[in-house]
Amino acid sequence: LLMEPLDRVFKLLDEGNDIVVYTDGSGTSGQCQAREQFSSNFMAARKGNPFGATWWTNMKSKLTRICGEGEFEVEKICCHEAFAPEPEQRPCHIPWAH
Repeated sequence: LLMEPLDRVFKLLDEGNDIVVYTDGSGTSGQCQAREQFSSNFMAARKGNPFGATWWTNMKSKLTRICGEGEFEVEKICCHEAFAPEPEQRPCHIPWAH
């Protein structure tokens, strides 16, 4: 998708789609079905869309929460471990595809 101009992405947004993502599926657009998957490696969105607001609220919560002891080693987002020396010197642990 990103090896070509973004005209197609902007066209989909201009047509009223709140979010444009990519998949390795058939390449068709339409309603997002619960059984279908998409990659969050690239997303384009209309400003102020409800999905984007929810996504940002969730990400902000995950990045700022205090993780339990030992959660830096667990496959979940962790930037601040409980009882770790302050200030936290380790980079956030963000597992692939989260």
